[in-house]
Amino acid sequence: INMGNCNVEYIIVSEDNETYSTQDGVLFNKDKTKLYRFPERSPLTEYEIPDFEFCCNLKSVAIPNSVTIIKENAFFGCSGLGSIVIPDNVIEIEERAFLYSGLNEVMVSKNTIIGKKAFENNLFDEPKINYY
Repeated sequence: INMGNCNVEYIIVSEDNETYSTQDGVLFNKDKTKLYRFPERSPLTEYEIPDFEFCCNLKSVAIPNSVTIIKENAFFGCSGLGSIVIPDNVIEIEERAFLYSGLNEVMVSKNTIIGKKAFENNLFDEPKINYY
C-alpha cells in the first residue's frame, strides 16, 4: 500500500471497512493477521506487534529487520505454520512463542536466545532447528 506521503502520523480506518483495520494508528488487514503500514511520522517510539495467537490459517511469517524479540505466545496455536527463518536481528525468542504451532523446521541464528518451550508440542513433535 503506497500512501505517497512521508508525513503520515496516524492512520484511521472506518470500522465498517471490509478490508482494512487499524490499531494504535497502524494499518492492518481486517482480522489483524497482516501489518501493512506503520506511519513514518508516528509519535510512537516503541511498538509491540500484536500476537497472532490461534491464527490457524497463517501459513508463513516474514519477520522484518526491525524485530529484535519475539514475545511469549506470539504465534501460540498457529497450526498452519510449516517452517520459518528467523533473521539474525532477532536476539531473543521468548518462552512459548511458537507453542502448538505447525512448525516442522526452524532456521535461527546460533546467537539467538531461545526461551523454554519456545517450540514445544508442535504438531510434528519438535521441529528441526537449524542454526546458522
